[in-house]
Amino acid sequence: MNALLGLGMGMVIFFIFSLLITALFLWIGANLAGIKGANFGKAILTALLSVVALTILGLFLSLIPFIGGFLGLLLGVLLSIYIIKAVFDTSWGKALLAWIFYVIAIVIAFFIIVFSGVVFFSSIF
Repeated sequence: MNALLGLGMGMVIFFIFSLLITALFLWIGANLAGIKGANFGKAILTALLSVVALTILGLFLSLIPFIGGFLGLLLGVLLSIYIIKAVFDTSWGKALLAWIFYVIAIVIAFFIIVFSGVVFFSSIF
């Protein structure tokens, strides 16, 4: 029972941490895109709405054989951009630009984390 409770708490902590990191990168992307009134609170709301919407979309589209994954990716990107547009009250162009900066920031962070791990582990061995 305690292990199950610990696992549940770990999942909640991981979800909150992931949401905050996603919101941080989204906030950076919105600022780089020049969206007026971009703040961290809106970034958290956008990240939360995106997670919920994309999870529901993914559940339904995963039932479509062959094209469900591609269709989910395409509609997921469009839905994410729409959510950015709606929450930050901006244009489609700035929302797209914020999304692009957000994706670039995530890719850069991923490579920094991977490279840091490679450097750390190569120094041990």
